Amino acid sequence: MTTDVKWPGKVDKERVPFKLVFTDKDFIPTMKMELKEGANFTDDKADSTHYIINEAAARRIGYDQPVGATLDVWSRPTGKIIGVVKDFHNTNLHRR
Repeated sequence: MTTDVKWPGKVDKERVPFKLVFTDKDFIPTMKMELKEGANFTDDKADSTHYIINEAAARRIGYDQPVGATLDVWSRPTGKIIGVVKDFHNTNLHRR
């Protein structure tokens, strides 16, 4: 979990929590997630600066067209959003 995610237009002092999952190209198909737009990761090393976000993150950021937009996480090089997955449960289903 981090609040150190930046995007064009974000107010610097605004703290928006993001749950991060470090994964590879097999995660989305293994978890049977639906890729709504864009592309999945590949074996390309450039993927280390690419991001796949969910629909809720795209709405919160305010991107109408998130694929191709930039995102900064921590002090890593600026990355590019390559895909958007359908929202999914990432905690216990008994929890809100």
